[in-house]
Amino acid sequence: LLAADELLTIERVAVLQHVAFFADVPGHTLVSVARLLEEIAYDAGDTIIERGAVDPADLPAITETVHDQAPEVKVAAAQAITAMGDTEARTMVGAEVARLVASAAPDDRVAGAAMVGATEASAVHRNALRRLLADTDPTVVRAALDAVRAPDDVELMGEVLAHLPDRLTGGNALHALARFGETALTIVADGLPAEDADRSVLVSLVRLARTVGGPHAGELLRRSVNHTDREVGLAAMSALATFGRLPSSDGVHPPSHDPVPSSVAASVLHGDLQHAAHILRALTGFADEPHANLQNAALRHELQLVRARVLAALSMRHGVSGMQRVVYQLEQRDPHSHALALEWLDLALDGTDRAAMVVLERSGSDTDRLSALARWFPVGPATQQQLLEDLARDDTHRWRRPWISACALHTAAAMTAIDLDAVIAAASERSTPDPDDIVGETVDGLRARRSIDAA
Repeated sequence: LLAADELLTIERVAVLQHVAFFADVPGHTLVSVARLLEEIAYDAGDTIIERGAVDPADLPAITETVHDQAPEVKVAAAQAITAMGDTEARTMVGAEVARLVASAAPDDRVAGAAMVGATEASAVHRNALRRLLADTDPTVVRAALDAVRAPDDVELMGEVLAHLPDRLTGGNALHALARFGETALTIVADGLPAEDADRSVLVSLVRLARTVGGPHAGELLRRSVNHTDREVGLAAMSALATFGRLPSSDGVHPPSHDPVPSSVAASVLHGDLQHAAHILRALTGFADEPHANLQNAALRHELQLVRARVLAALSMRHGVSGMQRVVYQLEQRDPHSHALALEWLDLALDGTDRAAMVVLERSGSDTDRLSALARWFPVGPATQQQLLEDLARDDTHRWRRPWISACALHTAAAMTAIDLDAVIAAASERSTPDPDDIVGETVDGLRARRSIDAA
């Protein structure tokens, strides 16, 4: 049947899938494809009620499909031969995989990766997979990542992790790592505490922990809530907010604790609301300054981040669905929806948590919002010079983002009433990590421009 020239690709795949299924039936070592399809009978519910006999003579017809032009047939043949357990046929599959992996055509290498994923683990196939993971074509790499299996390929976790920062392969790498379950959490435990790692990698590690789940993953996420990179902390809080109550470590006893203790959520919320007060003070200080447009845009982006973090912190304490409903109502132009949202917040929040309403509610001027927030988190007045030096120096590690300090330097350079040298001196004292040296390059550029102007 497989040798019939008129047989379509989809029919060949179907035949080989039958082989893979029936080869694993106890008492069967090989399957006669032709006789099998002739003798299988189905009842009205498509339930198999009779299984055919086997004939080793049909093995050559099955192994020959390994060389079929259609990649789907190759993969199905590899699955069938693996299930049948014939050593010689498996050797043929290995040779075909080696040929495809070494091919100059990306499509061949993709097919080779799919065949590796369809066959049982072996040193030969793992070496082929390692080579495919090092391929320069992202399509091939994605196919190789999809072929990674747990626990057989645990030695390749390092190679898989290397593809996490790449936006073209990061998603496939994340899913490949997640298949290792608890074992993958060692990568999360080692990587998340890093302060100088790529943000996208850290956020992906958070997503990995959330995907794996369980008490250990929850503990790792709890530790990351106060990560120095606020966006990583936001990702951790958002993941924890969807955890629900975590099961016990033995998976048998009922949940005994919440994903995040109330004290942790309260600490995060307190810090973010205080940060929001300083952002609003800086925005009101340069509200009418045209030279501060770039700086104000950066500060508004920071305020948006704080709003998202406040929402995530409240979601950890009050549930995701309730907070999403509140945010939806606040986004509406209907006064009635606003009133319902504010009423819910008024009932749900107490103490300093009530200040969150100022951050979540977008309406009102910056001055009014600062005045309302200052009732819980007072900030003293500051001149424009003081504000710019604070943004540039960041000695309290409040601003953290180098881009905000760089924007403050540009604002200072454009305003004649500002002592630029003092702002530059403040920036030179900055201790917050700046891996791309954005602030240093900005200072050098301003000094060079001033030298040209003086000449």
